[in-house]
Amino acid sequence: VVSASFVLSRLDLGAETLRLCLQVSVAVTVCALFFAYLSIGRISEDRRHMAEAEQRFRRAMQDSAIGIAIVGLDGRILEANPAFATMLGYSRDEIEALTFFQITHPDDLQIGRETMDRLKAGTAHAFHFEKRYLRKDGTPVWAHLAGSVIRDEKSGRPLYLVSQIEDID
Repeated sequence: VVSASFVLSRLDLGAETLRLCLQVSVAVTVCALFFAYLSIGRISEDRRHMAEAEQRFRRAMQDSAIGIAIVGLDGRILEANPAFATMLGYSRDEIEALTFFQITHPDDLQIGRETMDRLKAGTAHAFHFEKRYLRKDGTPVWAHLAGSVIRDEKSGRPLYLVSQIEDID
């Protein structure tokens, strides 16, 4: 026959084990919530830093006295600042609907194509040269073009070009 004290001691041991499991569960949950809070805080801080960097870039691009253009590998003007559009007599919307090839003087197209080929192939990472652009009214304007290729951090694949264009006429 099982004694009552044996059953009670087993119940006490079971209750103690249950209490211990509950305490461990609460501790694990609290730790998980704490680490989640830290991660969310870190993500929020990273987003804030990225937003600030984006704002600095936008202000620098908008306020620059020289032309700045972000150009796709196909030559499309993805984004241009007001100085570049004004230099060539276009609105930003108009110039962003064009390609660099459409606004480059025909005699200077080859240097642009060769540069683009070297950047795509990875044999060049930056560029600078002089060339002529065509204003909206068709008149040529000499400019100094400098820039670099922006690549995917992981694959190294070229994504687009950031160009600075200064009127040297």
